[in-house]
Amino acid sequence: MIHHRYFLFLLARRTPAFAAIIILLSSLSSVAQISPPGLDGARSVNWNAIGFTHHFSKKINSSFYFGGEYQSDPTTAQIKKPGIFVLNQETYWNFASRWQLAFCASFRKEAVYQTAAPYDFENPGWANETRYYLRLFYRYKRGRWSFAHSFRPEYRGFYTTSWNQWPVVPIQLRFRLKLQTTYDLKSHNNSLVVANEWLEATNYNSSVMQWGQLTFTEDRLSTYFRHAFKKPDMLFDAGVMHQVWFVNGVHYIPYLAFDIIFQNPFGRKS
Repeated sequence: MIHHRYFLFLLARRTPAFAAIIILLSSLSSVAQISPPGLDGARSVNWNAIGFTHHFSKKINSSFYFGGEYQSDPTTAQIKKPGIFVLNQETYWNFASRWQLAFCASFRKEAVYQTAAPYDFENPGWANETRYYLRLFYRYKRGRWSFAHSFRPEYRGFYTTSWNQWPVVPIQLRFRLKLQTTYDLKSHNNSLVVANEWLEATNYNSSVMQWGQLTFTEDRLSTYFRHAFKKPDMLFDAGVMHQVWFVNGVHYIPYLAFDIIFQNPFGRKS
């Protein structure tokens, strides 16, 4: 477990390998794929999720999903151990033609493993996390391309399974900037999605009762294939997320990700 233009410049300067890609590819379609949550201490990860999104009006829609990850040990690629389980809810408000604000909450249960072989469970072996965050989007289209910028501040609380504060990192503030583009293939309701996200975080040190330095922690580059079904009204996403950690060195973890999103299960508004 661990502004706008200036934030983008700062992160791009620290990750120049992705800067040129992100200047051209920046965004989100009307319904995003369900991105995998980040893990450390693994060599490879598999993420699966099922979500539901419903439009209550032209300005208000809401989404809910649950998902889980399984992971490998740090030294092997065999995915065999539970990683994290997630319940997530987001409510979106379209307050202008290109602007959208989301109010979000999440509960996560994450496995905690030892850092030395044989990588058994720590004591305690599971941690609870509550997460409250906002997502601010700016969206636009150019022909068959859909674009958006999103900024996401998060408040994260970590607890034991008995809901005592986690002793190492009880609270964290994190800031995420995500740029994503969706390209409509115009063939059998298929599209391609490319996204990159930068993350910075600061931890609260309860022993000295103060916040640490805001630190750039990771880069997440995702590539997805999407197919839209008409009956039922459903989206299927399959792809890979490439996570690069910059904490205690540089670490790379690939995530094989699949999700299904059911749209307007209570009927579409006319």
